[in-house]
Amino acid sequence: MKIAVLGANGLTGELVVEMALEKGHDVVAVVRDRNKFRPRPKVQIKVADVFDPTQLKEAVQDVDAVIVALGITRSSRSPIGSRLISPPDTCTRAVAALTAALRDRPGVRIVYMSSAGANKTWLKYPAWARMLIQMTQIKWSMRDHTGAEKVLESSKNLWTIVQPSLLDDNEPSKAARTLRSNDRAFSKVSRAGVAAFLVKSAEDTSSQNQFFEITGGH
Repeated sequence: MKIAVLGANGLTGELVVEMALEKGHDVVAVVRDRNKFRPRPKVQIKVADVFDPTQLKEAVQDVDAVIVALGITRSSRSPIGSRLISPPDTCTRAVAALTAALRDRPGVRIVYMSSAGANKTWLKYPAWARMLIQMTQIKWSMRDHTGAEKVLESSKNLWTIVQPSLLDDNEPSKAARTLRSNDRAFSKVSRAGVAAFLVKSAEDTSSQNQFFEITGGH
């Protein structure tokens, strides 16, 4: 199948591209700046403004699925003291533009990488954790992912929403799995495992209009 990746030059997006290639898929890397993406065989690079439905429509015109691995960009990865570089509604606006771009192609699957605690899972977290999030820059990501999820849920597109727990770059070999009731809050999941789960969700038609909370471990 042919898969487009929005945010292909990000930490998770690059892994999604690699995983999709390993599975034998053709990939369209949708990026804002061609020079920031390393060219690869079987990867078509499309430059597009993810907030522009017209540009996105051209970029994803012949794909079977779109994996959205976008996120708000901060001046540092620290949730405290960093400042926002990208708009605080980056994902919400991008998903709205994507659903508009695919209005005439409702059969194209959208797999969206959200975050644990967004939207319907917010109240699953204890009050102290919600208060801590509201005191840091993470609050913008939570609000943005919540907005993007609501756009998808109200659309006529086929979608899959994946909410990973804390991303871990130190355990590349660990697979991701769906959350269990006895899993602790703020458990970690391999970023590579998340990327593999996103690609699997794009392949699996039974995951359409489904919502998955995922973590790492056995």
